[in-house]
Amino acid sequence: MPVPAPGPKPPGVPAAMRALAQTLRGFAAPLGGLSTVDLSNWESPRGRAVKADIQQGADTAGQVAGDLRSLAADLVREADRLEDDQLDWSRRYSAYVNQSNHMPGGKI
Repeated sequence: MPVPAPGPKPPGVPAAMRALAQTLRGFAAPLGGLSTVDLSNWESPRGRAVKADIQQGADTAGQVAGDLRSLAADLVREADRLEDDQLDWSRRYSAYVNQSNHMPGGKI
């Protein structure tokens, strides 16, 4: 039975996707490390307002860090899938080309 043409190779570069994921994790690390700011000696109304703003910023930074880590995990997962798809495509392409050349499977 003839082997069907494999179609286009799945586009993308898994290694570049993993590198971007690592970069995102690098951005997330310092943001996720922000915590409560201790300005206990500054209790004026303005001091309390500034401390509240700082805390809100630290909380937001923590949320952004979580989002970046989640995006990094998604990228790695998709890089793995793409790599599997590209390997599958390579096998199908090899079988298709070898059939046309009357070569044993996998010998291109």
